[in-house]
Amino acid sequence: MSEEAKAKIRLSKKGKGNGRLGTKHTEETKQKMREKALLRDNSNLDWTGRKHSDSSKLKISEANVVRFKNSQHPLTNFKFSDESKKKMSESHLGKILSKETRSKISESHTGDKHWNWKGGITSLNRRSRSTSAWKTWREQVFKRDDYTCQECFKNKCYLEPHHIIPVRSDRSKLFTLTNGVSLCRPCHKKTIWKEHLFEEKYLLYTNSKKVN
Repeated sequence: MSEEAKAKIRLSKKGKGNGRLGTKHTEETKQKMREKALLRDNSNLDWTGRKHSDSSKLKISEANVVRFKNSQHPLTNFKFSDESKKKMSESHLGKILSKETRSKISESHTGDKHWNWKGGITSLNRRSRSTSAWKTWREQVFKRDDYTCQECFKNKCYLEPHHIIPVRSDRSKLFTLTNGVSLCRPCHKKTIWKEHLFEEKYLLYTNSKKVN
């Protein structure tokens, strides 16, 4: 790695505690971990088109019943008549909301304005991924890359937007177009906690696309 890359890694980890600091695995445990890793094959991991079994569907249904039983949502246990449902359906047919309108609707249900607000227990990263800004950024990245993984160049597959410089290192680049690149899930998994190994390669690509 270059000295610049090493410096960035040091800065990204500076002041952060490690939950396993001082913990050491026994040789026996290390060997077991090695053996499991060798047996694991994630090369073709892709959840596109995955279907839940009937038993899984039943478990999800039962969990949701418990979850919403004491819900504070204003329409909990409220049922619309068939006539009302039809009127609502017809009123929305052919209607396309502008990005500005969608953004306003999103903001009106964000944070303490949401009926299920619990004081901000959702992580910052997860909150970011539910915003209209995130969806717009993701679509821009995919469109620029022609909906193709920029590592294995596979298309017509499930894609994820990868932050070249991790958000944990620089949050200001969360929605910067040149800081995003399209990767399929198997290729994206290879970058986890190893972003610095791919940083120079992907930044050269995104900056060249910006110029062109």
